[in-house]
Amino acid sequence: MKKSLISLSLITSMFIFSGCNGTSPSLVSITEPIKKLTQKEVKRNKELPIPSQLKNISSEASVSIEWDLDNKHMVEGYNIYRNDNTKESTKFSLVETIDNKFSTHYVDTKLKPEQQYSYIITSFDKNGESLNSKTLTTITKTRINPVSFLETINNLPNMIKVIWRPQVDSRVSGYIIEKLVDNEWKEQITINNNLTVEYFDTNLDNNETGKYRIISLSKEGQKSKPSKVVIGNTKPLPHIVENVNASFNFPKSIDLSWTNNREKDILKYKIYREGKLSSLFGKLGVETIAETTNNNIRLNFKEDGLESKFFITAIDKDGLESKMQSEAILGQTKPKPGSPYFTLKQIAENGINLNWNVGDERNVDFKILKTTKNNFIDSDLEEIKISGTSFTDTNLKKDSHVTYQIIGIDKDGIESIASEEVRFGIQ
Repeated sequence: MKKSLISLSLITSMFIFSGCNGTSPSLVSITEPIKKLTQKEVKRNKELPIPSQLKNISSEASVSIEWDLDNKHMVEGYNIYRNDNTKESTKFSLVETIDNKFSTHYVDTKLKPEQQYSYIITSFDKNGESLNSKTLTTITKTRINPVSFLETINNLPNMIKVIWRPQVDSRVSGYIIEKLVDNEWKEQITINNNLTVEYFDTNLDNNETGKYRIISLSKEGQKSKPSKVVIGNTKPLPHIVENVNASFNFPKSIDLSWTNNREKDILKYKIYREGKLSSLFGKLGVETIAETTNNNIRLNFKEDGLESKFFITAIDKDGLESKMQSEAILGQTKPKPGSPYFTLKQIAENGINLNWNVGDERNVDFKILKTTKNNFIDSDLEEIKISGTSFTDTNLKKDSHVTYQIIGIDKDGIESIASEEVRFGIQ
């Protein structure tokens, strides 16, 4: 047990109390000799004055004792003896020797709450020890109580908030927060302020469960019994976006649609496109290409017949993002129509006659690409739009070479690949 002296002025201000004056002086069994004497047995000096008017103040872990002594000039100091009044301790033991005859106070610390302790005090000089004082018996105060109200705030992103009602007991200095980890209660933090009422357990996984309890801590370092256990949960990720569909027949665009998530706090949806992140190693990856607050979106591309794979995720107001679908969703821009092909290509008196087959029933219009070369260097390109499947070219130049290709055009203006060339020499 720790022993200490406290100032006379402080204890004097404390001792406006009526302490326990105990029983009549008596000789008691002492387990240790006083420190000032070297003899194996304690010498009693009946001439020495006996400390009297013993009083005390108790807390849950300390006892402060005050005494009086006449004829202080006759002594050199005091011995403090304590009996813990337990089955294991039935005798008085020396707990402190005070080498100051003017001292009249002593604080015995690190005691147990709600336990009875008895004290006697003797004075001593170089020749021996006085008879025992009256026995002072006291009981330390009750242990501080655990917090009476405790709960968790759940559904927070990657954290659990623990709140409690602060202690009104002035002895309480703070709290110890404990968490059950691997079936063992482990301290998370010590809070050194009795008015603090919240704790955040952070950096947790999504949809993680935690069990917590609180121990109140007194100014003397005493701990209350643990509070009740409360359970908290972090917020789960939004559900995976379901019923995702992608289009295959829109010109230079792909429409994506899906079912709105069931969560009420979805802020937006993010669209990812699957593609190669590294041409060197040919690795597949995903890139973010769009975000929307709706449950559909049209993505525009420059290519016809472009196939792409997509993932859709949901993001809530706390920034938590759902997992992607297990498989990407395939979509495609509208493919080019098939190319028409020439069925007739001849020189007539009135010009060059060309006929062709549509090649693809989607072709509703056509475009002829006419290239005229006057020499090996100069050439002219002319585009001629035709609705039918035949064309006679009468605009020909002598001593030239003419090349023709035909392109099919569907109702959305998507052009096919140009057909094979047909060539003519004009003289």
